[in-house]
Amino acid sequence: MALFALCLAHGISVVAAHVNYHKRETADRDEQIVKDYALKHDVLCEVLHPVYESGNFQNWAREVRYQFFYEVMMRHQCDGVVVAHHEDDVIETYLFQKKRKMIPESFGIAEKTEIQGCPIYRPFLHMKKTELIEYCDLNQIVYGHDETNDTDQYTRNRIRHHIVEKMSDEERHQTLLDLRLDNLDLMIEREMVDTMLQRYPTVLPVDVFERLSQREKILLLRKMIYNKAGYLAGSNECEDLIRQLSAYKNVEISLKNCVKLSKMYQLIEICEKKEVLYSYVLEKLELMDTEFFKLTDTGKSTEAVTLYEDDFPIVIRNARNGDAISLRFGTKKLNRWFIDRKIPKDERRRWPVMVNRHGEIILVPLIGCDCEHYSNTPTCFVVK
Repeated sequence: MALFALCLAHGISVVAAHVNYHKRETADRDEQIVKDYALKHDVLCEVLHPVYESGNFQNWAREVRYQFFYEVMMRHQCDGVVVAHHEDDVIETYLFQKKRKMIPESFGIAEKTEIQGCPIYRPFLHMKKTELIEYCDLNQIVYGHDETNDTDQYTRNRIRHHIVEKMSDEERHQTLLDLRLDNLDLMIEREMVDTMLQRYPTVLPVDVFERLSQREKILLLRKMIYNKAGYLAGSNECEDLIRQLSAYKNVEISLKNCVKLSKMYQLIEICEKKEVLYSYVLEKLELMDTEFFKLTDTGKSTEAVTLYEDDFPIVIRNARNGDAISLRFGTKKLNRWFIDRKIPKDERRRWPVMVNRHGEIILVPLIGCDCEHYSNTPTCFVVK
């Protein structure tokens, strides 16, 4: 309400947006306070009554609230959303982050950010809660008190009642100084991470990763995941990923948005998780160039094959589990060959295999062809 009044006092054109979750008996009272003030000052007021079903209420409420703000902002062509977080909220958030050992995007609360497409402005971050209450009382601005804030049910409430509200001005000043120093350290570490990703844009050597501190590893993984998957991974998720990367010599871990994290042969990579399935059927020989292989008239001896009329139609497809080829020195399983040569799993799935009409694998590029299809005058070459 102090924010509402000060916006009007400074001649800022606003639309009031209020969300009534109906979680407490006084929720309707608070809605009416906002409506009455908006009506008194000829301000448009939009109210949302969302219906909660299940899950984490706080997360759900935040999603609903900012989606509503975005819709109101777009509908009325507003420049952004102004919210009334204050200095007490900054200190409370910082202490909460430290207690949970979180590694946030920034410690405390940012003065300007973007949430769900909404530019968010917080002009009160340098004002105490008591100053805002005093402003409302002096100017006879009606406001509602949320009784749920009086309990110690939530960690934030306990921090507020037992620490923040009992702080002296000197203690508040020192806490805010610590916050700024932590954010400075965070900025330096992020710049280091950016430099590292410029040096290793696609894959990161494991030995480089292992030399980082735990916090640097989290920041690095978070940035890599965001760049590929488009979401910000939490500290807990990153810590779990670090544990798995440390525990296994080679590992693949599925992430959100069809992305995976892999550690293969001393290299760490985040890439799209795509099932590769292809199959080209040829009734007769024809040279071709696909995204997986080329069928050419020149190449290496291990890419050469001699085809006979009885082989057609031939199929060139991706390698599959259990594939094997009979060579002069015996049967060779593809998977064993891939492992021996430390070929990453993504590459294995794309590897071309030539199969004749009898279902026999007659060529695997870079392994070679079977005995019956080897000659000094090959018909063609399959180049991976």
